[in-house]
Amino acid sequence: MAITFDDGPSGKYNAKFLDVLARNKAHATFFMVGTMMNSCQKCVLDTYKSGNEVASHTYNHMNMKKNSIQDVNESIKKTDDLFYQITGDHIKYVRPPYGAYSKENLENVSYPLILWNLDTEDWRYHDVDHIVNYVMENISDGDIILMHELYETSLQALEILLPKLYAEGYQIVSIGELAELQGKNLQSGHAYRAMKS
Repeated sequence: MAITFDDGPSGKYNAKFLDVLARNKAHATFFMVGTMMNSCQKCVLDTYKSGNEVASHTYNHMNMKKNSIQDVNESIKKTDDLFYQITGDHIKYVRPPYGAYSKENLENVSYPLILWNLDTEDWRYHDVDHIVNYVMENISDGDIILMHELYETSLQALEILLPKLYAEGYQIVSIGELAELQGKNLQSGHAYRAMKS
């Protein structure tokens, strides 16, 4: 299963999330917003170097469904250019903010779109027990969990969740690793909510 973190990087919490993941020998995918990447370039590099995955959440948290294809692609390219400038590598996946995308986006964005099938709603509740219980009650093989990098409660929930998930026999991996484990070749023109084998 994959845990994903949106809307970062957070100068305040990024290093703490990376530390919890490292101590638990887990990897995650961070869907970062370009403007946030720009304001904490060290966060981007640290996340990348730590073996976690950095992916795009557009440059300014754009609703892809409501914008022109040109604007959408410019926003994604701007984020990838910044990522390349910081790491020397390219982004492989895009997550549409709000989970909003159109058929036209699928046809014209040259990246696989990564959604989720378990939403902790951590931004709404700010409640550690709610996050932990929701995940443990609903988790199954191949799931993609949505969390955010901006909240201390999400960080605390991650600390509790990782050992619990391991005890249940799960591997906690990045989107790219999950695709590989499940034998999926992620392609542009497709949106993925989960990766069931």
